[in-house]
Amino acid sequence: MALGICALKWWADLVSRCLGNARNGRVHRQFLVVPVRRITPRICWGVTKKLAHSSWWPELLRALSGYVHETIPAPDVFGCSLWTATAMTKRRGETVLCCLSVGNVETLTIFEDGSELWGFLNMKGLAGGSRYHDGAWIGSGGYRSVDDVVTAHFDTLGCLASLIADPEVLDACYRLNAEMLRKGSCMYTRFSNAFLVDAILGKGFGKSF
Repeated sequence: MALGICALKWWADLVSRCLGNARNGRVHRQFLVVPVRRITPRICWGVTKKLAHSSWWPELLRALSGYVHETIPAPDVFGCSLWTATAMTKRRGETVLCCLSVGNVETLTIFEDGSELWGFLNMKGLAGGSRYHDGAWIGSGGYRSVDDVVTAHFDTLGCLASLIADPEVLDACYRLNAEMLRKGSCMYTRFSNAFLVDAILGKGFGKSF
């Protein structure tokens, strides 16, 4: 138990030293230890292929890729280990089109019901209080694993695109994501879809759909 706590503290200290405090800060990639990537179940290939053939895919992939590259430091290093992606799952009778998590917090979740699409985006330290932002409602969120989370609720991909085009929103997303990376654990790792992660990163299986 003590050894595990020491290892976690060592990892958190290493990541803290390597990650910049600002979204456009330098990431010292040469010192990052690449975590072991779990094997993705074969069923995830079919799920991702189905998603890639949906009418949502081009706009969805553009939004996911933009979000990940702008707000997750060294996303190729931490993919499927400290940040994860799942697709086409069920939650209380609703279809989760995709869900991105960093550490133990769902940071971007998108639901789908026929022709309707909606979701939420989590961030930290966004000034301005509760308000509307180009159709999205921004208010306080509640998570036990991290304080001061702000949640934006959107009802179209266009609304999400507008959110992540705002530098202040991106900075707030980075702030949350970097903090969760520094904690050094992710309970969603075994569910992560490596095919979707590769598609978001613009490499591997994502190019063959």
